[in-house]
Amino acid sequence: MASRDDLADAVAQARRELLNEADEDRRHNWHLARLWLGSKGGGPIVGGPRRRAMMPANRSDKEFLIKNRQQVPVASDRMFVGRRRELQTALRMLRNGSHAGVLLHGMGRLGKSSLAKRIVNRRPDLRPAVLFEHYGALDVLAVLNEALRDRPAARELLRHGTELIRRDPGRFEDVLTDLTCGPCAQAADGMSILLIIDDLERTLEADLAGGRHRVVPVLAPILRAVLRAFDPTRTDSRLIVTSRFPFTLDGAEGSLFELQLPPLSAAAQRKLELRQINAAIEKGLTGGALEERSHLLDAIPSIARGNPGLQDLIGSKIVLSEAVAVNDAVRVVQEMQQWLRRGSLPSDAEVRAFLEDLAINTLIELAGPTGKLLLQALTLFRLPVPIKVAEKLALRERSSVQHGRDLGLIDLLDDVFDTAVKAVAVNPLARGRLPPLTVHQSETIAQAIARDLFDAWGGVAGDDDRALSCDLELTQLGLLAKSSEIVETCAAGAVSCIQQENTAATAAEFGQTAIYFLEQEGRTVPWRLLSETAGAAATNGDGATADALIDRGVAALRDLRKRDLPVDPVGAGFLIFEHGKRLFIRGQIDQAVTSFEEAAELAKLRGKEISVTVARQAIADCLATRRQTDEALRILEEEVLPFFERSGPMQFHAMTLSKIGAIHFSRGELDDALKIHQQVLPMADRLGDLRLRAFTLAKIADIHLSRGELSEARALYEERLQIVEPLKEAGAIANTLWNLARVDREESKFEDEFTRTVAAYDIVLKLGGAEGIAVIGRDLGEMLAAGKRNEEALEVLRRSAEAFRRLGREPEAKTVDELIQRIG
Repeated sequence: MASRDDLADAVAQARRELLNEADEDRRHNWHLARLWLGSKGGGPIVGGPRRRAMMPANRSDKEFLIKNRQQVPVASDRMFVGRRRELQTALRMLRNGSHAGVLLHGMGRLGKSSLAKRIVNRRPDLRPAVLFEHYGALDVLAVLNEALRDRPAARELLRHGTELIRRDPGRFEDVLTDLTCGPCAQAADGMSILLIIDDLERTLEADLAGGRHRVVPVLAPILRAVLRAFDPTRTDSRLIVTSRFPFTLDGAEGSLFELQLPPLSAAAQRKLELRQINAAIEKGLTGGALEERSHLLDAIPSIARGNPGLQDLIGSKIVLSEAVAVNDAVRVVQEMQQWLRRGSLPSDAEVRAFLEDLAINTLIELAGPTGKLLLQALTLFRLPVPIKVAEKLALRERSSVQHGRDLGLIDLLDDVFDTAVKAVAVNPLARGRLPPLTVHQSETIAQAIARDLFDAWGGVAGDDDRALSCDLELTQLGLLAKSSEIVETCAAGAVSCIQQENTAATAAEFGQTAIYFLEQEGRTVPWRLLSETAGAAATNGDGATADALIDRGVAALRDLRKRDLPVDPVGAGFLIFEHGKRLFIRGQIDQAVTSFEEAAELAKLRGKEISVTVARQAIADCLATRRQTDEALRILEEEVLPFFERSGPMQFHAMTLSKIGAIHFSRGELDDALKIHQQVLPMADRLGDLRLRAFTLAKIADIHLSRGELSEARALYEERLQIVEPLKEAGAIANTLWNLARVDREESKFEDEFTRTVAAYDIVLKLGGAEGIAVIGRDLGEMLAAGKRNEEALEVLRRSAEAFRRLGREPEAKTVDELIQRIG
C-alpha cells in the first residue's frame, strides 16, 4: 500500500504469504485475510507524495477546545466515534482551496465541537484560535492575538489593528485581511490560522417566513468581513464554523462548505456503548453492579437515537454511574421512553435541561404547518428516501426539504440503493415528537409516492441489486398503495428481510398477507414468495402451512412443465430448494436429494455458483443424516468449503465448518470436532450472527455432554436457549430443550427431564420434523412406558419407528420396534 500498488494485488500477496507460513496456526487461517469492495471496486488507500505526519491524530491530551480562555469539554478521543467520513470530508475541503472553510451544522449535541477538535488535531500546520460566546470584532482580534503571541510580525500587526478598530470599527476587514494575506498567508511558515467560530447559532435569528436563519444585524458586518478575509485564493488560513443552523448572509455564506452531521449509525452507537462500559469498569463499577444495570443498557440506543450527547448523558452519567441509584436510572429510562412517545419532559433536572436545550418542539413549530406535514409524511418510511422522491412529497405538501434540513429536523444520509445518491430521513429524536400518521394518511402518502420510490430503487429490473431492507420498505408501501406490481416484485425479499431482522412468525404472517393481497388482485403469486413464506412458517414450527405453500408452488411448476411452457428459473430454483428442505425435515431423504440436485442444475444454468454450492451443501446434509459421512465430508471439504473460503459470504463459510465439525462428532472424533467449533465461535461473534453462535454453542455442548461434563454442557445449552427463544426458531428451541432434558437425566432430575421432553416433542410434532419425531419420540416413549402410560407410549413410539425408517436408519427403527413389543 505504501508504494500505491493495487490493493487487490496487495491482499492476494498477503494471503500467499500466510499460506506459505511455517507456523501451522498462522497458515491454517490464510483464508481469513479478505478484501471487501463496493459495486464500483476499490480506490487507492495512499495518495500523493507527502509522508504522513508521525504525530497521532489524538496527540492533544486535553479533551476540550480553548474558548476565550475557557476550557469547554468536548468528547474525549476515546469516546469520539462514528465521524470518520465527516472528518475526511472536512479535511479535504480545507485542503483543496475551494472554500474559505467548513460549516458543521446539525441538531444540538451531535458532536460538532468534538469534530472541530479532531480537525484541529489533524492540521498541525494551522494555528487554532477559537471564538465562542462573544463574536465582536475585538473578540476576533483577541483570540487571534492569543494564538499568534509568539509571532512578532503578526503580534505587532494585531496590536496596531486593535487600536485602529477601537477608533474606526469600519476598518476591521482591512486589518483582518492584512493578517490573513500577510504574516498568516502561508501554512508552510507555521503561522496560518484555523479560526473556529463555535456555536454560531447564538448570533442567528429565525426567519419566520420559512427561510434560513439570518445573522443578527449588529454582527452581520463582522462575520461578512471574516468570510471575505479568509479568501482561499489569497491565503492558506481557514475557517471552521459550528452551528445548529446554516445561515444566509447576502451570499457571503457561499464561501463555506456546508457539512451536515447526521445521527450516529447503529454500529457507532454500539461502539460508543462498549467504550462507555469499559470506562465505567475502569472507574470501579464492579461486575455485580454492572450486571444489575445491564438490562438498562439495551434501551439506551433506542433512547439516544444516534445523538452522542444524549447517549453520553443517559449511558455514562446515569445508567453506568454508581452515584445514581438503580431505581433512579430505571425511572429516567422509562421517562425518556415516554417523552419519545410525545410524553412530558422527564423529572431529572439534568435530562430535562438537555432536552429543553435541544428545543425539538420549538424547531418543529419553526417548520410551520406545511413543514410539519412534510415531517409527519416522512415518518412513513423506515429507510432514508432519495432527495428527489422526498422533494416530490414536499411539493405535494407545499413545503421544503431544505428548510427541514436547515432546522436539523431532516437528516442528509446516503441512499441505501445507490450510495452515490443522497437521501433524507426525519431526525430520529424529532420523529418521536411528531403525531403518528392515521391509516388514511399512510395510504394517501403511499399512493402518491410508492411508484416514484420503486423506480428510484431500480423498479422491476433492479430486483437483483436491491437490498432486502428496500424490498421490505417497498412491499409495505405497495400494500398501502394497493400496487400489485410492487408487492409481486418485492414481497419475497421483504419476507426474507423480516426473518433476518425479526422472527419467523412475523415473517410468515407478512408473507401470507402479501400472498392473499396478490390473490385478491388476480396476480400470480411468485414461487419465490411461496418458498420464502414456507421457510418462515417451517422455522416457526408450522409445518402444515409450509407444506401447503410448497405443494401449491410445485403443482404449478409441474403443470407448466407438463404443458411445455416457459418456467422462471430463479423462482423455480428457490421453490425446488425449499421443497427439498421440507422433504429432508420430513425424513424423505431420497426425494430431498433429488430436489437439491435439480436446484443445483437450475442454478448452474443461471451461472449462480453460490446457489450451486448451497445446494451441494444440502446434499451433504442428507448424506450425513443417512450416516454416509465419508461422502458428506468429501463434498463439504472439497467442494463447499473451498468455494466459501474463496468467495464468501463468511457466514456460509463458518456454517460449513460447523457442519464438518458435527460430522466429526457423529463419528466419535471429539477432539477434531471441538477444534473446529472453537474456530467457528469467534467467527460468529465477529459477524454478529446470533443464529450461528447458537448453533455452535449447541455443538460444543454436545461434546461436553458426551464426555460427562454436565455443568459445562448445561451452561452452553441454556445460553443457546436464551438466544433462540426471542428469535422464536421452533426447531432450535425443541433441540435445545431435548438436550437440556438429557442433562437432567444424567443428573437424575427426572421430572424436569420429562417436562422438557414433552415440550420439545410437541414442537417437532407440529413442525413435522422427522429427526425430532424419531429421536425425541423414542426418549418420550420410554418415559411414558416407565410411567405406565402405555397407550400414549405406543402411539409416540410407532411414530418414532416410522420416522427412523423415513430417514433410512433401519437399525434404530428396529430398536424402537423391540421396545414396542416389550410394552405390548
